[in-house]
Amino acid sequence: MKVLSKKNCQMLSSYYNNNFFDLRIHTPFRVFRRIPWRDIMNVEHRLECNICGWRGPYAALTSDRRERWCPHCKAGNRHRLIAWYLTEKHPDALAKGNRFLHVAPERSLGRCLKAVPGLIYESCDIERRDVTHRIDLQSEIISEAAFDVILINHVLEHIPNDRAALRNIFTMLRPNGLCVITVPIRPNGQPTDEDPSITTEAERERRFGQHDHVRFYGEDLIERIRAEGFFGEILRSADVEPAVVERYSMAGEMLFLARRPESGAR
Repeated sequence: MKVLSKKNCQMLSSYYNNNFFDLRIHTPFRVFRRIPWRDIMNVEHRLECNICGWRGPYAALTSDRRERWCPHCKAGNRHRLIAWYLTEKHPDALAKGNRFLHVAPERSLGRCLKAVPGLIYESCDIERRDVTHRIDLQSEIISEAAFDVILINHVLEHIPNDRAALRNIFTMLRPNGLCVITVPIRPNGQPTDEDPSITTEAERERRFGQHDHVRFYGEDLIERIRAEGFFGEILRSADVEPAVVERYSMAGEMLFLARRPESGAR
């Protein structure tokens, strides 16, 4: 298994030095209480992070016990599945000279992707200033047929006009270019739940799972992707060899893989 970076550090110091989940805003007593000591001390459950190379106890900070956060680089299950796919199943995505666009970049993946030799890494966001481009994907593009790979991780559920965003992603991809998409997914095969009339934070959290989400996707997202001209397929962590999923803690995730046809026509 390849890793995108091989930096390591002492676990407990990472909680303070890396400001894990903004812990420094809390009092020392609250910091102490919020550290998941039970998981840290349970050496039977360990994580090997294929992004930063960390090996050791993991941090379980959500109600889903399958979700394991790396205490060093803060990567979650979905980030490690993306890293596994890019390095093991589609390594040419990181080839020298490729232009790679990271939408709303996470520090864990962004830091490591920047370090890939020869990869032309760029980032974009609608608000942040620490990115290469500030754009609204619903109405703007960077340039046509410019990128070999676009990564958009847990972003579409925040965008009111996701179909327009997908069209602009299609436009920015080069022919045969790849877009890797992840979103929160409703369980048990339920279809996408969407209602533009829901505008309050409380109702959005109740209905869509988070106060700033505008929908809760089902696996039928793949149909929206295909409707915008992509060749689309789903990679589920359940489709990966179980030993690999357990080793790198990638359970319960899926990637929507959207490729622009070679012809380039929508």
